[in-house]
Amino acid sequence: MNTNKIYKSLREIPAQIDKNSDNIPRSKARYFNSGNAFMIGQSEIPDFVFEAEPKKAFSDTTPTCLIPCDISGQLQCDYLATSPLILVYYARINSGETLPTFFNASGALIYIISGSGETSCGDEIIGWGESDVFLMPGGEKQLHTAGSEPAILWIATNEPQLAFENAYIRNGDLVPGLVHYPSKEIDRQFDLIYSVDTDQEISGSAVIFSTSNQELSRNILPTLTAGINSLPPKAKQRAHRHNSIAISLVISGEGCFSLINGKKKEWRPWTTMITPPVSVHSHHNEGNNVAKFLIVQDAGVYSYYSTKAIFAGEGGVAVTNNEKIGSLLQDFIAYDRFKQKMPIGCNIRLSELQALMIYSVVNDYKKIISNKTEIGEKYEEACKSSEIDFISQKHNSNIGNFYKFTIISPKEKVLQKYPKIKTTTSKVYDYALGGNKDIPSKHLCLPIWYGLDKSIIDKGTDTLKQSRFLYLAMEVRTGKTLTSLGIIDRVGADNVLFVTKKKAIGSIENDYKMLKPNYNLHVINYESLHKIPRVVWDAVVCDEAHSMGAFPKPNKRAKTIKDIINKFC
Repeated sequence: MNTNKIYKSLREIPAQIDKNSDNIPRSKARYFNSGNAFMIGQSEIPDFVFEAEPKKAFSDTTPTCLIPCDISGQLQCDYLATSPLILVYYARINSGETLPTFFNASGALIYIISGSGETSCGDEIIGWGESDVFLMPGGEKQLHTAGSEPAILWIATNEPQLAFENAYIRNGDLVPGLVHYPSKEIDRQFDLIYSVDTDQEISGSAVIFSTSNQELSRNILPTLTAGINSLPPKAKQRAHRHNSIAISLVISGEGCFSLINGKKKEWRPWTTMITPPVSVHSHHNEGNNVAKFLIVQDAGVYSYYSTKAIFAGEGGVAVTNNEKIGSLLQDFIAYDRFKQKMPIGCNIRLSELQALMIYSVVNDYKKIISNKTEIGEKYEEACKSSEIDFISQKHNSNIGNFYKFTIISPKEKVLQKYPKIKTTTSKVYDYALGGNKDIPSKHLCLPIWYGLDKSIIDKGTDTLKQSRFLYLAMEVRTGKTLTSLGIIDRVGADNVLFVTKKKAIGSIENDYKMLKPNYNLHVINYESLHKIPRVVWDAVVCDEAHSMGAFPKPNKRAKTIKDIINKFC
């Protein structure tokens, strides 16, 4: 290595080797620097359509075999892969023949395109037919035998995930043996879905597959979700995007196509299509029949929502194969999972600010949980003394951090004991408690603020004066509006712009009247920002700040706020 060469920047310095090459352990060491260690070019995941593979599977000249959908060359990996975490196969089993399989994966999901037969794994045997779905455990040998006609199967595994780590699956850990989803039962589930009014916020009408092992996560495997989505005739799925990759098998539909980042992808029978992560996409059915497609997505996410012990407003990921760390993460699990409407641009990655928020509380998580538990116990005492029913959280490890404290008594009973308490709850909590029609009239959720710093206004004021910027993260109904108004008052502003959602304007104006601060407040919704008075604003308060996405580029809302600050602040 020429150590005398002069480099213009750190990025130019190549990998460095120990000059003592005679020492074998030292000779294997490599050195980079802060300028080039993280400048790694990663291949983009393509919006690829596999057409040759299904043609081969349907050809009568093809022997019994597995046909991988492999783009490892494009992904620059040295193992078979359809995506960084997923590998998909077509399988052809000629009539009366047997195909043995062994997948080094958490499990393998199979869809029967055509034919019938049976599969054995360990001591279990299932018979399958066209349109059936079944799940097999990884790390075990399976035997698939076709009936009187050739059978065509579609198989999805997470083999690349384990190949990347050079890891090997243990038998039977993650999949409870063979799991069968017969086509008749899948059809029954679709009938149930279509019997309920469509929610415009939900993308498509889909049957999602899970197991007794993965029921809590709603996944088919720990890091994979799978389901069959559908589109009625002359319908289209709204444009959306998500962090995960989507690998889709076209099951049925004529005159159907997908738009992926503005590019039209025609649906062809039994083709497999890749929808890259974070790509804006939509699905369209211009035909006269219901369209269906099987979708497999990677999903291994733990969120850092603002009401959890460790929070960052929205988003976040924690993935580990370390048992000690995994055990620690159990302390952070909340007791419910609910749908949130996330606008495009949010929840793509943690921002530096969100990462800093996590860093600021991660060392205090035990204190946070302890304080939340203390408040929860006080609620329990009050409810017991008032004969008000509540959901106990003490003996369930999944809810031990007191995400919410839930009262399940009738509103009238609560109001008699505590006339000033607000009993209106959001749909989120109704959903979390099972969606029963009677629940909204019988329960409310009390906030649990852990109170790490009891002088929030003082601390916020100091932060705002020093940095001219403040991100305030508090639980719902714990006084974010009053806190923010109080901080602004202490800073000494004259004209303050408060931007929020339209339905919250009245509530904020009432809080302002109650507080009576020494400044003028103008409250407006985000959609009406073009109507703001052209005055000098001393401060701008942005409610629902997480909706201002910044990745991969600032969204319209973020740009508008930035323009206002540059022009009028």
